[in-house]
Amino acid sequence: MKNLNFTVFLLVAFFALAFTACDKDDDNKPLTREEMLMAKSWRLTAETTTFNNQTEDTYDDYDACEKDNFIRFLKDNKAVFDEGPTKCDPSDPQTINGTWQLAGNNLTITEDGSSFGITFNVQELTASKLVVTVSFGGASSTMTYTAQ
Repeated sequence: MKNLNFTVFLLVAFFALAFTACDKDDDNKPLTREEMLMAKSWRLTAETTTFNNQTEDTYDDYDACEKDNFIRFLKDNKAVFDEGPTKCDPSDPQTINGTWQLAGNNLTITEDGSSFGITFNVQELTASKLVVTVSFGGASSTMTYTAQ
């Protein structure tokens, strides 16, 4: 009986290892841009605004309770905007849902219930850094997000 239990144990262990083993080629496969977006939460860590050739660091104007906010890009092009650990207004919801779409260098983010989205131009996207720009009313803003 002990030999049968040991044999069953070995078979189970063998099959468990066989099914969990990964192909080495998959480990080295680079992430797609969409996979990089979805791999982490993104927190704004820098922002500058340029108007009439004058550039200003607008990130300094953010309150501490705004600097801990983050966005999470999910599968099926869903997005979650999170207030982070510190909410500026306790009555605000912790999260707001939305959608996202990446087409070339255009990242469009739309809050649920809104009839229009904001389209950002992706300047840089790595596993840990996202830099986007957006233009509005003669001004442009460059925002740097860092993965958490």
